[in-house]
Amino acid sequence: MCGTGEYTTGWVGTGASKSDKKIGVVGLTLFDLRRLGKVDKLGMVGVNGGKFPAIRQHLADNIGGVYKDMDLTFVHFPLLVSSFAQPTLASTHSPKKERWILKHVSIYHFFSSQF
Repeated sequence: MCGTGEYTTGWVGTGASKSDKKIGVVGLTLFDLRRLGKVDKLGMVGVNGGKFPAIRQHLADNIGGVYKDMDLTFVHFPLLVSSFAQPTLASTHSPKKERWILKHVSIYHFFSSQF
């Protein structure tokens, strides 16, 4: 899953979204597809790893506590921003490009380690 926002997880940085997507759409769908045996491993990519503890708690409270037998585990990326970033990256790229690079390098590492 690319992104950790409202449409993916229902998390908007300060808590659950106030819209009809308060538990997300993409995440909920993929967790249910895994419950049905259609999907195996899941990963989620965000700008940085700082929001993932709150997102995991949000998913546990709003999906795990409501839907039966829903496995909410996923690998998140970046694991540690410094493990993928070069020391000169910030000085040679804009913040937007840096985030793009970190997301795509993280996705590559996830998928290349799975097969």
